[in-house]
Amino acid sequence: LSGADLIDESLPRFIEESIDAAGVSGERLTFEMSESALMGNLAAGRYWIERMSRLGAHFVLYDFGSGLGAFVFLRDLDVDQVKLGRDIVGSLAVNGEHHEFVGAIRSLVESQGKTAVAAFVETDHMLESVREIGFTLGQGYQLEEPSAELRHGTTVE
Repeated sequence: LSGADLIDESLPRFIEESIDAAGVSGERLTFEMSESALMGNLAAGRYWIERMSRLGAHFVLYDFGSGLGAFVFLRDLDVDQVKLGRDIVGSLAVNGEHHEFVGAIRSLVESQGKTAVAAFVETDHMLESVREIGFTLGQGYQLEEPSAELRHGTTVE
C-alpha cells in the first residue's frame, strides 16, 4: 500500500466488497506498507491494519529502518544522548508487556555508544519500570517539577 492508498477512504470498502463478491477468504491477502509511507500516515496505517485484520488479512512492514527512519538517525547521527519519547516510554504506563520492547530499544541506543534517556516519567509505576529496564537518566514530572533552574540530566537511580 502506498501513502496515497492509506488515505484513500474508498479503497478499504472496495477491497471488502471485492472479497465478498469473489467469495475469497481475507486470510489469502497480505498487504505491504513501507516505513516511509507509515511515517506520514501512522493513523491511517493503524486504521488499515485494524479494518483489514477483521477480514483475516495479514500485514508486512517493509523497508524497516530505511530512509530517514529512527534507526538510520541512531546509526548515522553523532549525538550523545537519545531521549525516548512518550510513544515508547509512555507505553510502560499502559502495558507491562512493553518492558522488553523498551529495554531492547534502550540496549540498542547504548550499543551505539549513546546514553538512553527515559522521557515522560510521570508516575511511580513508570519510574519503577524505567529503573527495572536499566535507564540511568530520565526526565518527567515524577522526577522533578519544571523550574527556571537549569540542570543537566536527572538520574533515575
